Amino acid sequence: MYRALSQTLRNQGFSGLYLGYLPWPLSGEEYEVLREVAYPEIFYRRNKRYFIQPGDSDESQLPLPTDQQIPVVLKDGETVVAKVFVADDLEEAYSDREMRPPILTLRFAFYCIEDDVEIRFNGRMLSLEDCEISDERALTMPVSLRNPISAPTGFSAHWFRFNLEPKEVVQGENIVEIKMKTMSKTAGFTRSLNGVEILMRYKDFVRPEGLGTVRIGLRGGG
Repeated sequence: MYRALSQTLRNQGFSGLYLGYLPWPLSGEEYEVLREVAYPEIFYRRNKRYFIQPGDSDESQLPLPTDQQIPVVLKDGETVVAKVFVADDLEEAYSDREMRPPILTLRFAFYCIEDDVEIRFNGRMLSLEDCEISDERALTMPVSLRNPISAPTGFSAHWFRFNLEPKEVVQGENIVEIKMKTMSKTAGFTRSLNGVEILMRYKDFVRPEGLGTVRIGLRGGG
């Protein structure tokens, strides 16, 4: 997420990223963040998460952005649209064969699996047969927020994950369309979309945890 934010800010003309709120004492993960943001060329072709989340709903503290997209209620027969901005230089990475298939993740609140839904990404209809669906009937987000947000921190959640073709993600706005063709009449609760993420993946080498080089010392004994 830090890589994606830093890449987006640099494309918008900002000269740096303030990192005064990293957990203390710093661990290896925080040191990695500090090293990378100091040298942006390091993470140009490293994995990044671009996402949209529910925004701050306390207008007395921070004015809501006019383009806040989610959460958005899903209604029978209607189509909702979400736009995810990706700042990576994808054309060059694709031509150099440095990209791996990106992953699109949609998070639904109080979704009914018997609904008939149609999902498109940049105009292409995504196959639900190839979708990985995870559900957590009592999701709780253990966070302490200074201001309330415009979505519950506890709900029944479903995640839809799709593998995308590397070339169908574009630099700039990527359009996600969700149409509720028919909604199950036996489920009277309100469905909503409250999270969208595009995971950009490159040819990073991440060592498998079980096949590392750390030596395991065995002591002799009965």
